[in-house]
Amino acid sequence: MPGIPHPTEYRWSSARAHVDGRDDALVKVQALLDRFGDWQAFLASGLSDEAAEQLRSHERTGRPLGAPAFEERLEGLLCRVLKPHKRGPKPRTKRANARRTSKSDG
Repeated sequence: MPGIPHPTEYRWSSARAHVDGRDDALVKVQALLDRFGDWQAFLASGLSDEAAEQLRSHERTGRPLGAPAFEERLEGLLCRVLKPHKRGPKPRTKRANARRTSKSDG
């Protein structure tokens, strides 16, 4: 696309290391090279509309994109919940209901 640099031109992208086939200070390339082979061809193949939308969706929410086991592993490592919570108001606790009832009785 015009105006959008090649992934290898992005400062924080691992694409340059993968295309060159060399580890750098932050990236170990072998695992993805084993999985995708020719990294240049992989980048040239682009994304399906569905994959692009998944990435955009997770980018908007800040939630990780991966299999449930990956998300659960991240939750354990970070000691925080990453899955979406149930929408809507939080249910009242029994204690809050008891206080509310006693105030209305008084």
